[in-house]
Amino acid sequence: MANIKLRRSNKKISIKILFFAYAKEIVNKNYLNLKVNNITNVKEVLEKLYIDYPDLKKINFSVALNNEYINDYEIILKNKDVISIIPPVSGG
Repeated sequence: MANIKLRRSNKKISIKILFFAYAKEIVNKNYLNLKVNNITNVKEVLEKLYIDYPDLKKINFSVALNNEYINDYEIILKNKDVISIIPPVSGG
């Protein structure tokens, strides 16, 4: 059986990341537009955010992809996907 190596694609796609509540304060923006490889997954995007905004590691948050909460961060992103970073919010 041949040993096949996966190569990173150099084709780029555009994604949007929305930030809510305390995450928005950490990033100091409502959203980011990013260009990523077309075989990038949600986990890789989160890892990049942790590097660029280390305080995000300190908070709990849920992740939504195209308005649906997800638990599987290995999902490969598609052009124009929207990731939402949603910390818990308290009301009164």
